[in-house]
Amino acid sequence: MKLNSFKYKFIFTSIITTMFMIGCEKQNQPDVMEVDVTSGFMVVDVTSGIHFDHGMDKMISVFGINVYKHWDVELWALVHGASVFAEYLDSDEDGTADNPEVISEMLSSNFKEGLAIINERGDIGSGDYKDSFWGVSRVEGQDCLSCEGSYQRQIIEEMFHVITQGLAIIYPSVFRSEPGTELRLASEQAHGDCEYSSDCAPDCVHYDCQGPDDCVFIPESCNGAYHYAAPSCEPGGCIEHEIFYFAWTSLYGLQIDNCEDIVGEWEVCTPEGMMTDPRVALLYELASGQAASAEILGYVLPSAAPNGIYGD
Repeated sequence: MKLNSFKYKFIFTSIITTMFMIGCEKQNQPDVMEVDVTSGFMVVDVTSGIHFDHGMDKMISVFGINVYKHWDVELWALVHGASVFAEYLDSDEDGTADNPEVISEMLSSNFKEGLAIINERGDIGSGDYKDSFWGVSRVEGQDCLSCEGSYQRQIIEEMFHVITQGLAIIYPSVFRSEPGTELRLASEQAHGDCEYSSDCAPDCVHYDCQGPDDCVFIPESCNGAYHYAAPSCEPGGCIEHEIFYFAWTSLYGLQIDNCEDIVGEWEVCTPEGMMTDPRVALLYELASGQAASAEILGYVLPSAAPNGIYGD
């Protein structure tokens, strides 16, 4: 699957978009079902409000969730990011959100609103404004969609984490990180007998640590499929959602060309590996939508690898 596929589609439609103030009650919120997959996206100018004050100049509304771009970001990055997000929310691209309850919950939050695409770290600071977004992606100077850079891969990851956040709100027993949830149990299985660097640094057996915050995994030192070297990421924090991202993208073929680069963190990087490696059996059931909870609770996971072309 190529991640740099792209097609501009600017056929303006009557999609309703509304600017929201952070922390204020949202008025005239768009219907979460209101997206016409045959019509492309409406690009809206940001002309006032808190987002304008922080350098956001354009936005696209995807199922009512606004995706903003910083003035230092080219329009192609906004359209591509919105397209990937839409593909995650509507895998069969029929114009209906796969999990409308998740979108409704995200839209009802008084603490977070929308997603941001910026050029470089620090463009919007690191305080409350940055934290008010569900997710922030960075272009990091990439000149065009087909140019060399990591934007496509980063947007795949960041948008997936946003989806997982929404699922965790509505289906906490499955997707939250607390002990006993399905994602936590699957994470523990994948981690196997490997140490958590957050517990052992700097005196680890499975990691070479030059300091409390500087560790590198020692290959073949333990039997787990996943081993996060940064001590700052711990169980109940970011590890579970990082593992789930690697599991889902591996199952759908998005890590095949990246196996050598991620082997120090994640070893099961192919669809075949996900389907056959016993260390990730629970992750496979969860990522593929075959866990019993999917039928019981009715949640739907993304079921196709996004390529940045929505509604084609």
